[in-house]
Amino acid sequence: FNASVVDMYVSNGRVIIIMVLHSSENGLYQSKTKAEVYDISNPLSPVFVNSFAQSGYHISTRLYDGILYMMSNQTFYEKPQKNDVLTYAPTLYIDDKKCPVEEGNLCIFDGEVDRQYLTISSLDIKSGKKIDTKAVVGGGDTIYASTTSIYAAAADCTVSYEENSRIIEKYTDTTRLVRFDISKGKITAAAEGSVRGTLLNQFSMDENGGYFRIATTMLLECK
Repeated sequence: FNASVVDMYVSNGRVIIIMVLHSSENGLYQSKTKAEVYDISNPLSPVFVNSFAQSGYHISTRLYDGILYMMSNQTFYEKPQKNDVLTYAPTLYIDDKKCPVEEGNLCIFDGEVDRQYLTISSLDIKSGKKIDTKAVVGGGDTIYASTTSIYAAAADCTVSYEENSRIIEKYTDTTRLVRFDISKGKITAAAEGSVRGTLLNQFSMDENGGYFRIATTMLLECK
């Protein structure tokens, strides 16, 4: 794996380094997102505490109240194998051991979605241990977080298929949304929905007075 640092936090005597590790096996590009926690009580002599990683490319991280939230997105290109859960579920790397996200922590909503997973894990920065993980089918590419919720947005993409020897393109100008409740590191998939239009970036979303607000851009058909 080749590593690149994408985020870093310093909080409560800890430094947390977030990195993305890349590799290529059998012509397939793979990546995982890793957090390493160090004790810097003595800044002149940092001490390694623990590490945790999950499959997928880094999307975003948040640190709140001593808990790190990691978000990564993974696309499955190969055909799933019935007897190999790692071919259709995200992978966690705990104490250098590989294990799949448990079935009870996989979230699947109605509708047609891409072969992707957005994985969200929480990490206690004092111990460096994982608290919880949830993964939602369909992925996500834009994150907004408040002190109580994490919102994941994903733009619906163009779908091409062949019909009577003709290539048909279908485009849905919508953004899918999933809201996760976060409470002391416990992650719960609380709601899902969609809105018309596409997002510019994470600053197109916010939460105020118990309401979620979102600004999107829609394509208009000119006749």
